[in-house]
Amino acid sequence: MRTWLRFGAPFWALLIGLGLGPITGCRRLPATPTTAAQPPLVLWAWDRAEDLRFLTSLPAHSVGVAYLHANVFLHGPGVVVRRRATSLQVPPDIWQLPVVHIEADRASLPILQEGQRKELLRVLLVESARAGLGRLQIDFEAKASQRAFYRQLLLELRSELGPHFPLSITALASWCLGDRWMVDVPVDEIVPMFYRLGEAGPRLRAELRRGADLAAECRQALGLITDEPLTPPPGPRRLYLFSPAPWTLAALRATRQKLDGPG
Repeated sequence: MRTWLRFGAPFWALLIGLGLGPITGCRRLPATPTTAAQPPLVLWAWDRAEDLRFLTSLPAHSVGVAYLHANVFLHGPGVVVRRRATSLQVPPDIWQLPVVHIEADRASLPILQEGQRKELLRVLLVESARAGLGRLQIDFEAKASQRAFYRQLLLELRSELGPHFPLSITALASWCLGDRWMVDVPVDEIVPMFYRLGEAGPRLRAELRRGADLAAECRQALGLITDEPLTPPPGPRRLYLFSPAPWTLAALRATRQKLDGPG
Protein backbone atom coordinates (compact mmCIF):
# COMPACT_ATOMS: atom_id res chain seq x y z
CA MET A 1 0.00 0.00 0.00
CA ARG A 2 2.91 2.39 0.41
CA THR A 3 6.72 2.54 0.64
CA TRP A 4 7.88 0.41 3.56
CA LEU A 5 10.58 1.54 5.95
CA ARG A 6 13.72 -0.51 5.90
CA PHE A 7 14.75 -2.11 9.19
CA GLY A 8 18.23 -3.19 8.11
CA ALA A 9 16.67 -5.91 5.92
CA PRO A 10 13.70 -6.18 3.58
CA PHE A 11 10.54 -5.87 5.62
CA TRP A 12 9.18 -9.10 4.14
CA ALA A 13 12.22 -10.99 5.34
CA LEU A 14 11.99 -9.36 8.74
CA LEU A 15 8.38 -10.43 9.15
CA ILE A 16 9.18 -14.02 8.30
CA GLY A 17 12.22 -13.98 10.55
CA LEU A 18 10.25 -12.65 13.49
CA GLY A 19 7.81 -15.54 13.48
CA LEU A 20 5.33 -13.38 15.37
CA GLY A 21 3.70 -15.58 17.98
CA PRO A 22 0.23 -17.01 17.55
CA ILE A 23 -2.70 -16.37 19.82
CA THR A 24 -2.86 -19.69 21.61
CA GLY A 25 -4.57 -21.37 24.51
CA CYS A 26 -7.24 -23.93 25.37
CA ARG A 27 -10.36 -23.77 23.23
CA ARG A 28 -13.99 -24.73 23.69
CA LEU A 29 -14.57 -25.20 19.97
CA PRO A 30 -12.65 -27.73 17.84
CA ALA A 31 -8.95 -26.98 17.64
CA THR A 32 -7.20 -26.31 14.37
CA PRO A 33 -6.00 -29.45 12.57
CA THR A 34 -2.50 -27.98 12.36
CA THR A 35 -0.42 -26.72 15.28
CA ALA A 36 1.55 -24.25 13.14
CA ALA A 37 1.85 -20.73 14.50
CA GLN A 38 -0.02 -17.92 12.82
CA PRO A 39 2.26 -16.67 10.04
CA PRO A 40 3.43 -13.05 9.79
CA LEU A 41 1.69 -12.57 6.42
CA VAL A 42 -1.97 -13.46 5.77
CA LEU A 43 -3.83 -13.20 2.47
CA TRP A 44 -7.49 -12.24 2.59
CA ALA A 45 -9.47 -14.52 0.23
CA TRP A 46 -12.80 -12.81 -0.27
CA ASP A 47 -16.05 -13.66 -2.04
CA ARG A 48 -14.70 -14.99 -5.32
CA ALA A 49 -13.09 -18.15 -6.60
CA GLU A 50 -9.51 -18.51 -5.33
CA ASP A 51 -6.92 -21.14 -6.16
CA LEU A 52 -4.16 -20.80 -3.57
CA ARG A 53 -2.42 -24.10 -4.12
CA PHE A 54 0.66 -22.15 -5.23
CA LEU A 55 1.32 -21.38 -1.55
CA THR A 56 3.01 -24.76 -1.23
CA SER A 57 5.94 -23.33 -3.22
CA LEU A 58 6.67 -20.78 -0.47
CA PRO A 59 8.61 -21.37 2.76
CA ALA A 60 6.60 -23.35 5.28
CA HIS A 61 4.44 -21.29 7.65
CA SER A 62 5.38 -18.01 5.95
CA VAL A 63 1.94 -17.18 4.56
CA GLY A 64 -1.57 -17.91 5.79
CA VAL A 65 -5.08 -17.39 4.46
CA ALA A 66 -7.99 -15.53 6.03
CA TYR A 67 -10.97 -16.60 3.95
CA LEU A 68 -14.53 -15.36 3.82
CA HIS A 69 -16.52 -18.11 5.48
CA ALA A 70 -19.95 -16.46 5.57
CA ASN A 71 -21.82 -13.21 5.06
CA VAL A 72 -24.32 -12.29 7.75
CA PHE A 73 -26.94 -9.62 7.07
CA LEU A 74 -28.82 -7.78 9.81
CA HIS A 75 -32.23 -7.27 8.21
CA GLY A 76 -34.96 -5.57 10.23
CA PRO A 77 -35.37 -7.77 13.31
CA GLY A 78 -33.77 -10.77 11.63
CA VAL A 79 -30.36 -12.28 10.85
CA VAL A 80 -29.74 -13.77 7.41
CA VAL A 81 -26.74 -16.01 6.72
CA ARG A 82 -25.20 -16.59 3.30
CA ARG A 83 -22.32 -19.02 3.42
CA ARG A 84 -19.47 -18.91 0.96
CA ALA A 85 -20.57 -20.27 -2.40
CA THR A 86 -17.41 -19.63 -4.45
CA SER A 87 -14.61 -22.18 -4.66
CA LEU A 88 -11.57 -21.93 -2.41
CA GLN A 89 -8.56 -24.20 -2.87
CA VAL A 90 -6.02 -24.01 -0.04
CA PRO A 91 -3.39 -26.66 0.71
CA PRO A 92 -4.25 -28.49 3.95
CA ASP A 93 -0.99 -27.53 5.67
CA ILE A 94 -1.59 -23.77 5.20
CA TRP A 95 -2.70 -21.82 8.28
CA GLN A 96 -6.27 -20.62 7.79
CA LEU A 97 -8.60 -18.16 9.52
CA PRO A 98 -12.36 -18.14 8.85
CA VAL A 99 -13.88 -14.67 8.50
CA VAL A 100 -17.53 -13.79 9.08
CA HIS A 101 -18.58 -10.53 7.43
CA ILE A 102 -21.49 -8.72 9.10
CA GLU A 103 -23.46 -6.11 7.20
CA ALA A 104 -26.47 -3.99 8.16
CA ASP A 105 -29.20 -3.96 5.53
CA ARG A 106 -29.75 -0.44 4.22
CA ALA A 107 -33.24 -1.10 2.88
CA SER A 108 -34.59 -2.66 6.07
CA LEU A 109 -32.47 -1.21 8.87
CA PRO A 110 -31.71 -3.60 11.74
CA ILE A 111 -33.52 -2.97 15.02
CA LEU A 112 -30.34 -3.78 17.02
CA GLN A 113 -32.27 -5.11 19.99
CA GLU A 114 -31.42 -7.94 22.37
CA GLY A 115 -33.25 -10.63 20.40
CA GLN A 116 -31.36 -9.79 17.23
CA ARG A 117 -28.06 -9.68 19.10
CA LYS A 118 -28.70 -13.08 20.67
CA GLU A 119 -29.53 -14.55 17.27
CA LEU A 120 -26.38 -13.05 15.77
CA LEU A 121 -24.38 -14.49 18.65
CA ARG A 122 -25.89 -17.91 17.97
CA VAL A 123 -25.01 -17.62 14.27
CA LEU A 124 -21.40 -16.70 15.02
CA LEU A 125 -21.03 -19.68 17.35
CA VAL A 126 -22.56 -22.02 14.79
CA GLU A 127 -20.38 -20.74 11.94
CA SER A 128 -17.25 -20.83 14.06
CA ALA A 129 -17.94 -24.43 15.00
CA ARG A 130 -18.77 -25.28 11.39
CA ALA A 131 -15.42 -23.88 10.23
CA GLY A 132 -13.76 -26.13 12.79
CA LEU A 133 -10.47 -24.22 13.03
CA GLY A 134 -10.68 -22.99 16.61
CA ARG A 135 -10.26 -19.32 15.64
CA LEU A 136 -12.39 -16.60 14.08
CA GLN A 137 -12.19 -13.12 12.54
CA ILE A 138 -15.19 -10.77 12.38
CA ASP A 139 -15.48 -8.04 9.77
CA PHE A 140 -18.12 -5.42 10.65
CA GLU A 141 -17.84 -1.76 9.72
CA ALA A 142 -20.17 -0.68 12.51
CA LYS A 143 -21.61 2.81 12.28
CA ALA A 144 -21.67 5.02 15.36
CA SER A 145 -25.27 3.98 16.06
CA GLN A 146 -24.30 0.29 15.89
CA ARG A 147 -21.27 0.36 18.18
CA ALA A 148 -23.04 -0.34 21.48
CA PHE A 149 -24.72 -3.34 19.83
CA TYR A 150 -21.39 -4.56 18.45
CA ARG A 151 -19.49 -4.06 21.69
CA GLN A 152 -22.08 -6.04 23.65
CA LEU A 153 -22.00 -8.76 21.00
CA LEU A 154 -18.22 -9.07 21.38
CA LEU A 155 -18.54 -9.24 25.17
CA GLU A 156 -21.07 -12.06 24.91
CA LEU A 157 -19.11 -13.85 22.21
CA ARG A 158 -15.97 -13.77 24.34
CA SER A 159 -17.93 -15.16 27.27
CA GLU A 160 -19.22 -18.04 25.14
CA LEU A 161 -15.90 -18.84 23.46
CA GLY A 162 -13.84 -18.55 26.60
CA PRO A 163 -10.85 -16.31 27.36
CA HIS A 164 -8.32 -18.20 25.27
CA PHE A 165 -10.17 -18.59 21.96
CA PRO A 166 -8.30 -16.55 19.28
CA LEU A 167 -10.69 -13.80 18.22
CA SER A 168 -9.72 -11.19 15.63
CA ILE A 169 -11.69 -8.24 14.26
CA THR A 170 -11.11 -5.81 11.44
CA ALA A 171 -11.36 -2.06 12.00
CA LEU A 172 -11.63 1.13 10.03
CA ALA A 173 -8.41 3.12 10.18
CA SER A 174 -10.26 5.95 11.94
CA TRP A 175 -11.06 3.64 14.84
CA CYS A 176 -7.33 3.34 15.48
CA LEU A 177 -6.66 7.07 15.29
CA GLY A 178 -8.83 9.71 16.96
CA ASP A 179 -12.01 7.64 17.16
CA ARG A 180 -10.81 5.05 19.70
CA TRP A 181 -14.02 3.33 20.73
CA MET A 182 -12.50 -0.19 20.70
CA VAL A 183 -9.88 0.37 23.36
CA ASP A 184 -11.44 -2.17 25.73
CA VAL A 185 -13.14 -4.67 23.42
CA PRO A 186 -12.33 -8.26 24.47
CA VAL A 187 -10.50 -9.46 21.35
CA ASP A 188 -7.00 -10.76 20.72
CA GLU A 189 -6.29 -8.82 17.54
CA ILE A 190 -7.60 -5.67 15.87
CA VAL A 191 -6.68 -5.35 12.20
CA PRO A 192 -6.95 -1.73 11.00
CA MET A 193 -7.71 -1.62 7.28
CA PHE A 194 -5.27 1.08 6.25
CA TYR A 195 -6.51 1.60 2.72
CA ARG A 196 -9.23 3.39 0.75
CA LEU A 197 -8.61 6.33 3.07
CA GLY A 198 -10.10 8.99 0.84
CA GLU A 199 -8.90 12.59 1.03
CA ALA A 200 -7.20 11.94 4.39
CA GLY A 201 -4.99 9.24 2.87
CA PRO A 202 -1.92 11.32 1.94
CA ARG A 203 -1.85 13.01 5.35
CA LEU A 204 -2.24 9.73 7.27
CA ARG A 205 0.46 8.03 5.23
CA ALA A 206 2.80 10.97 5.75
CA GLU A 207 2.22 10.80 9.51
CA LEU A 208 3.14 7.11 9.57
CA ARG A 209 6.27 7.79 7.54
CA ARG A 210 7.26 10.44 10.09
CA GLY A 211 7.00 7.90 12.90
CA ALA A 212 3.44 8.33 14.15
CA ASP A 213 1.61 5.12 14.98
CA LEU A 214 -1.89 3.83 15.36
CA ALA A 215 -3.52 3.44 18.77
CA ALA A 216 -1.91 0.94 21.13
CA GLU A 217 -4.77 -1.55 20.79
CA CYS A 218 -4.22 -1.61 17.00
CA ARG A 219 -0.51 -2.40 16.84
CA GLN A 220 -0.55 -6.17 16.45
CA ALA A 221 -1.59 -6.24 12.81
CA LEU A 222 -2.22 -4.07 9.77
CA GLY A 223 -4.43 -4.55 6.72
CA LEU A 224 -3.19 -3.30 3.34
CA ILE A 225 -4.35 -3.55 -0.26
CA THR A 226 -2.14 -4.42 -3.19
CA ASP A 227 -3.23 -1.68 -5.60
CA GLU A 228 -2.22 1.24 -3.34
CA PRO A 229 1.16 2.49 -2.12
CA LEU A 230 2.50 0.56 0.86
CA THR A 231 3.09 2.72 3.95
CA PRO A 232 4.54 0.97 7.01
CA PRO A 233 3.81 1.36 10.67
CA PRO A 234 6.79 2.49 12.78
CA GLY A 235 7.31 -1.08 14.02
CA PRO A 236 6.82 -4.54 12.52
CA ARG A 237 3.52 -6.37 12.91
CA ARG A 238 1.49 -9.03 11.19
CA LEU A 239 0.27 -8.05 7.72
CA TYR A 240 -3.08 -8.89 6.16
CA LEU A 241 -3.17 -8.28 2.41
CA PHE A 242 -6.26 -7.79 0.27
CA SER A 243 -6.08 -8.01 -3.52
CA PRO A 244 -8.79 -6.62 -5.82
CA ALA A 245 -8.01 -9.49 -8.22
CA PRO A 246 -7.66 -13.22 -7.51
CA TRP A 247 -4.35 -14.14 -5.92
CA THR A 248 -1.61 -15.70 -8.03
CA LEU A 249 2.01 -16.53 -7.32
CA ALA A 250 3.08 -13.71 -9.66
CA ALA A 251 0.84 -11.22 -7.85
CA LEU A 252 2.19 -12.27 -4.49
CA ARG A 253 5.77 -11.98 -5.71
CA ALA A 254 5.05 -8.50 -7.06
CA THR A 255 3.62 -7.51 -3.69
CA ARG A 256 6.68 -8.93 -2.00
CA GLN A 257 8.88 -6.70 -4.12
CA LYS A 258 6.82 -3.68 -3.10
CA LEU A 259 7.14 -4.62 0.55
CA ASP A 260 10.88 -5.17 0.28
CA GLY A 261 11.36 -1.84 -1.46
CA PRO A 262 14.29 -0.89 -3.70
CA GLY A 263 17.82 -2.01 -3.13
